[in-house]
Amino acid sequence: MLGLDHHRYPEAFFQTASILKETGASNIFFQVATPYLGTPWGNLVYREGRVFETETTHFNHNQPVASPKQMTKEQLQQGVYWIIRQFNNPEKIAKTARANLNPLVMSQNPALGVFLSSLLWGVERYLSILELSARGYINKKIQQELDARFKDWQKRKSLT
Repeated sequence: MLGLDHHRYPEAFFQTASILKETGASNIFFQVATPYLGTPWGNLVYREGRVFETETTHFNHNQPVASPKQMTKEQLQQGVYWIIRQFNNPEKIAKTARANLNPLVMSQNPALGVFLSSLLWGVERYLSILELSARGYINKKIQQELDARFKDWQKRKSLT
């Protein structure tokens, strides 16, 4: 879950990516914190006027509909794109599929074997990122800055 009020940009994304890389997590789903009326946090966010999107179909945990306290909606969205990119590139997709591939299941039911390998999910997320980039939603300059800052962040972390 990304975009909670205590999350700071870009540290929340870097910390999450670092933990997931260290643990070797393979099937990762990222969700944007989404405030719903009737929940304590949702009521607070609405009361504070931080909800900028009211179209209910956008309340899908994939895109920001409210501003967290410590980052802008642009920072949240670009941060989400960045972290999805970190875990959905061809190399990581192939590694995850290999790790999850079960030869017995593949021999008995190839479709189920491919499904369980997470190959399709990884390819779908990768293609989604390519499409968002082609449509201009992903700011390449910000993504490059985040890539560079994450490398620096990892170096500083390893020194402590």
